[in-house]
Amino acid sequence: IIHYHLYKKSLPQEYHISIKKAKKTFTDSMLNQELLYKVKIYNESLEKEVRKQTIELRKMIEERNRYFNFIVHEFKTPLTSILGALEILQNAELNLEERNNFIALARLDTKEILRMANSILEFSKNQKGFLELNEREVQLLPLLNKFKDNYQVLAQNKNIEIVFKNIHEQIQIIGDLKKIEIAFSNLISNAIKYTD
Repeated sequence: IIHYHLYKKSLPQEYHISIKKAKKTFTDSMLNQELLYKVKIYNESLEKEVRKQTIELRKMIEERNRYFNFIVHEFKTPLTSILGALEILQNAELNLEERNNFIALARLDTKEILRMANSILEFSKNQKGFLELNEREVQLLPLLNKFKDNYQVLAQNKNIEIVFKNIHEQIQIIGDLKKIEIAFSNLISNAIKYTD
């Protein structure tokens, strides 16, 4: 090509055509190499992103499976308790107080299942960004006493006494009542469940 540019005026026409073809071939070759390099880089980048997405997807599937296993286990416990209470009520000779205790236990476990279902729904709303807070003043002691009454039978079955210490009658908190109830219900329920 250098020779061509130095002596192109004295060269025959065929040589001119041959050099032009060589230049075109060289240019095409360079463009092809550049294109191949870009395609290679893009493919490597794409493969890396696919591997990353695959790892993240596997983690999400594992997390989902753990979550479902946890939920099934959490629902299984109160359902087993309800079934046991109903079988005793159906088959055993009980006095009125014993019968009422088993009915209260079944009612409490039913409320526990409803609470867990509501918690899952709240979590789902929160994940989608639909969670709304309806803030208001809430009297703390009456709310805690309500949960104490609700969980009394369950606590007694495990020889546990529910006690709230140093809570003044006039204490108020600001928040969404439903969310606060879910939080306290979770706390008290788990405290009873995991206390030996």
